[in-house]
Amino acid sequence: MTNVLKDSCDCACWDGLSKGGYGRGGYKFIYFNMEKETLVILLISLFYLGLAEKALFTGLRLLWQNKVRWSIALVLITCVYPNFYAYWMFFNYINDQFYRLWYSQLAFSVTELVVAVCMYRMMDRAAPLLPRYLWTAVVISGWHIAESMIDQGVENLLLGRGASHQVVRDVMFLIGDVSVLLVSLFHLRRLYSGSHPALSAAF
Repeated sequence: MTNVLKDSCDCACWDGLSKGGYGRGGYKFIYFNMEKETLVILLISLFYLGLAEKALFTGLRLLWQNKVRWSIALVLITCVYPNFYAYWMFFNYINDQFYRLWYSQLAFSVTELVVAVCMYRMMDRAAPLLPRYLWTAVVISGWHIAESMIDQGVENLLLGRGASHQVVRDVMFLIGDVSVLLVSLFHLRRLYSGSHPALSAAF
């Protein structure tokens, strides 16, 4: 880690346009240039922030009304890390102008978001457990597990060759995907076996 000299540092890569006519000053916590990429990063940030706010307030409302379908709600919580990671990768890829893995990351990010939306729409006990949402979650989570293990999971987790942050990342991804897969299969089994609908709704 590099020690930052806050009293004397300056950033030659910062255009300073956001300061207008005011002085550029010294150290800043956040620097941003007036570029179109900055606008894209801002819009992506607002998009994910809006989704997080919607999910949080819906969860709190359902909790207050005692209408939470707990198995789905807990799975939705495990979806937080993968979706935050997706946002942070978008932020960094654009900010660093690094696009070599853009389309691969886009595929994972969009599908992670699809799973989260499916879980969100079934979090209310009054909402039906729709097979199309559950099957979508099963297919996507199964693909994520297989793809991650083929890509880096075996090396990082099973062989222990990954750095600590890679191991934590892969474990968090695995927790999310396995949770989605198991809970979705659990509810599908109940639906197709004709279990009592009230029991399925509660859990």
